[in-house]
Amino acid sequence: AVPDTYNEKRRLIGAFGQGELGYKDFLFLNLSLRNDWSSTLPKGGNSFFYGGVNASLLVTELFPALKEHKIDFLKVRGAIGQTGNDASVYRTSTWYRIADFGTTGTGNNYYTTLPFGGVLGMTSSNTIPSTDLKPEMTTEYELGLSGNFFDNRLSVDFAYYNKQTKDQIIAATLAPETSYVSGTRNVGKIENQGVEIMVNVTPVRTKDWEWNVGATFSKNNSKVKELWDGLDEYTYTTWRGVDYVLKVGGPVAQYRVPMANRVTDKNSPYYGYTIVDNNGYQSDSQTEKEYIGSSEADFTMGFNTTLKWKNFTFSAT
Repeated sequence: AVPDTYNEKRRLIGAFGQGELGYKDFLFLNLSLRNDWSSTLPKGGNSFFYGGVNASLLVTELFPALKEHKIDFLKVRGAIGQTGNDASVYRTSTWYRIADFGTTGTGNNYYTTLPFGGVLGMTSSNTIPSTDLKPEMTTEYELGLSGNFFDNRLSVDFAYYNKQTKDQIIAATLAPETSYVSGTRNVGKIENQGVEIMVNVTPVRTKDWEWNVGATFSKNNSKVKELWDGLDEYTYTTWRGVDYVLKVGGPVAQYRVPMANRVTDKNSPYYGYTIVDNNGYQSDSQTEKEYIGSSEADFTMGFNTTLKWKNFTFSAT
């Protein structure tokens, strides 16, 4: 047996700059710029630039009189920025490893095993590399509002975001006749937009006691806006007849399953009923499938509470 070891090296060089401006303690501006050079992208196309800017306005500093009306702190913020991401190693060139045909990942055993007669053998990767691969780029903007009220007994934070990612790097499945399993490429555009809300309340605050109650809520809506080469849908993976699908116009990662066979005779008293087999199990179509939802949650929500008594703190989430 020949020990199979794997080692990879990559290099990422970055130049980063940041600047901050403030005006009279109520208006702030932050600017950041970055350029990266990656060894995992093609030569001549391995440099990518991105940056961002965010601004905030302290309303209570601009209008101090608001504090007389139980508005202790109020801030409005906005931001827009980009983030670049390079590829994993060996996505732009093929690579080789020691061949061992004695046992394959499919469980098939062959008569030929290597090394043979003391001679080693190598096999190339089964993924086609990309010579024009581009970095993955995400553009996001966010608007937010945060504030404290009633002697800081109530705090609220609200944010809306919109994030669009294009040129995602994947290993797309190829037809078996190509003699490859997959091919590295950039694909389409995906959008995520949603809201995040946080509320904290302090109903009890005395010399020795303080009780805080908080809640968080977030909702994200994803959408596949583009794939590639005019493709309308792409099956990312399949398991036990269930497809994990990216479909233009729908949310990311929809589930597609075989349709249940139903009684189609409109004159039958059982019209529309699901057909079962002799064992009482649902009978599924061998040709037709339907979408039943996605892996995206409708929303996420959480609660937390903290009770303080002198130097002791009790918390629950």
